[in-house]
Amino acid sequence: MQRPTFTVVLTSASFLNRRLYSVTDRTTNLCVECTVCQCESHVVPEKSSLALECGHMIQCTECRDYNLEKIMRCEKCCKDIIGYFQEGCSPDCPRNTSTVKASALCAVCGSHLRKEAKCCRGSDNLKQCKKQLRACMTVLVQRPTLIDNPTAKDRPCSHYTLCQFCKSSVTKGHRSSTACKRCRTSKKRAASLKVDRVEPPVSPRRKKRCTLGALAALAGQMVDEDSDDDLAMDISSDSTPQNSSPHNSPPDTLRFGPKCGAPIWALVNPSSETKPSAKFFPQKR
Repeated sequence: MQRPTFTVVLTSASFLNRRLYSVTDRTTNLCVECTVCQCESHVVPEKSSLALECGHMIQCTECRDYNLEKIMRCEKCCKDIIGYFQEGCSPDCPRNTSTVKASALCAVCGSHLRKEAKCCRGSDNLKQCKKQLRACMTVLVQRPTLIDNPTAKDRPCSHYTLCQFCKSSVTKGHRSSTACKRCRTSKKRAASLKVDRVEPPVSPRRKKRCTLGALAALAGQMVDEDSDDDLAMDISSDSTPQNSSPHNSPPDTLRFGPKCGAPIWALVNPSSETKPSAKFFPQKR
């Protein structure tokens, strides 16, 4: 049985007791004292997180990251957990001096924290320090489902809140619209029942027309319009009085051909005065 190298109970007037501990290496035979039953219990994996075998406490990664930033600024706790404290990047770095505010105290040991330094926040040394702390630090909080008749002060930590609808269960989140799983399910069901199912309007089915048929109908319509125009012209010409002027007389429709005075071969050779041979107009027997 292995015990953590560093462990402390985090107390607050607004939340339930939490357990912060650290280990030098990950092991499956680690025992931690539960803050609920006050008994030592094995740390076991639960889905993608950690929990105590007694079932009273679970891991909160948000609390771990929050306390990690504070411990990185506490010289005493940082040395107790990883063995060293990362000093400032230069003699003028703010990280070399401690704060004087009464509120800027370490939650573990109560000592003053070092000032925040923006000049070396993203340096490789601080990144390595943060990586080591995250690998060995864990914060356990009370399981919210085990809290009977919770109040505003019965939250496991700041990352949990009362359900804003039923006020009888604690759930993860800290927004004003946070709801537990049961209230979320019931509200979704009620919202789905209120929505009226409106069927989409049925559009009239358009008749398919063949392309050839459409062209034939269009051609017939054009022929009818042409015949109507010809009829209108004939009527107008009949109603117009005839003028004896040679300019207004209609021309002869047939001027050439066997039924007219001039044969068709006269158009080909109009200067020739000879008669056509018999091959053009054979004699009738």
